[in-house]
Amino acid sequence: MVFTPKILLIDDDAQLGASIRRSFRKYDVDVVVATHGSQGIADVVAERPDLIITDLQMPYITGEKMIEFLAQNGQLGRTPVIVITGRWEAKITSRMRRCNVIELLQKPFEPERLIQAVGRVVELELREALVESA
Repeated sequence: MVFTPKILLIDDDAQLGASIRRSFRKYDVDVVVATHGSQGIADVVAERPDLIITDLQMPYITGEKMIEFLAQNGQLGRTPVIVITGRWEAKITSRMRRCNVIELLQKPFEPERLIQAVGRVVELELREALVESA
């Protein structure tokens, strides 16, 4: 059985979410999208992703609160997190690093930087159709 890594993307900006999904289309990964922190928590429990990519500023529950909640909940807190945010404050950065955040990317960011960060956590293999046509 072939393992397909699962990435949970949590961001309330639909345009950015679509752009990130396009960036990963050529790789054999499953990208699940949530649009706010409370949906993100539910999806972490239901989907058990290998990696979470999240914004910090979102409605209902912020990404920051969601990350802190997950960090306090055993197995869920072990899921690596990449933060993409327009909000850049030293105290937030320091707090997020203590909560299994492995990378913080400031918006706007280069898609290649995100792909590189993801590739350090999950194996990014090209989809078979792309390999065969090369």
